[in-house]
Amino acid sequence: MKMKDRPLDWWRGKRFSLWCRSDINDTRKIHYTLNEQTLTGIETQRFTSDDFASLSLLTKVRNSRINDVKLIDNEWFVDLLC
Repeated sequence: MKMKDRPLDWWRGKRFSLWCRSDINDTRKIHYTLNEQTLTGIETQRFTSDDFASLSLLTKVRNSRINDVKLIDNEWFVDLLC
């Protein structure tokens, strides 16, 4: 069994980078919701794998944990905590 074939609930709390490495040949679009705890509360950013992202944003995504992951219409929707 490939790691990405595991039940989606299994990924909750795992590092996003582990999920990405589980199937490096997966080219489906990813819709990101990145929730970051700041001094003033939670800041949410939404973007897709097709959008331009700065290096600092990619670093936050790479170091975040999965709150939820869904596969809808052959596109990934990931909710991340940073």
